[in-house]
Amino acid sequence: MIKTIRDAAHNYPWLLKSIMIILAAAFIITMGWWGFGEDAGGLVAKVGEQTVSLDEFKRTYENMRRIYKENVTSDFKEEEFKEFVVGQLVESRVWIIAAEEMGVRVSQADLREVIMQTPVFQKNGAFDPELYKRILAANHLTPATFEAIQHQEVLANKARMIVRDSVALTLQRLKKDSPS
Repeated sequence: MIKTIRDAAHNYPWLLKSIMIILAAAFIITMGWWGFGEDAGGLVAKVGEQTVSLDEFKRTYENMRRIYKENVTSDFKEEEFKEFVVGQLVESRVWIIAAEEMGVRVSQADLREVIMQTPVFQKNGAFDPELYKRILAANHLTPATFEAIQHQEVLANKARMIVRDSVALTLQRLKKDSPS
């Protein structure tokens, strides 16, 4: 077989070159369209129908790295820290799924209130829309993206609060009902 290919390469060099050009073109075209798109490596984790994108992981990683460099004296190993960040994002997705199963909703008024009460967006104790837009732009976020992130956080927090309150009430009731 190799002898046949070698003979063909000497007798018909244009055939071998044509085949190589076709293979190279096919490789370049498919990698250009499908190999390096948004979906290639864009998914970090999937929890049920919820997903964690690579962009979200990078943003959360940078934010948490900034927080932990300032507040924690013991340093995580890089891989441990990445696992920690992924764990936090997965936990958030679990709470979002729980909130959806419980029927928890976040109204636009709730979301607006949370954003307006964020100290970073306030100037002289009041919400400043221009400051809000500048801070988001500095962090490479659009208001729609930021509000979607906040919506998920508020939804997860509401689910946490419901579970926490139900456990607290149950423990109080057990103490009240138990014989002393």
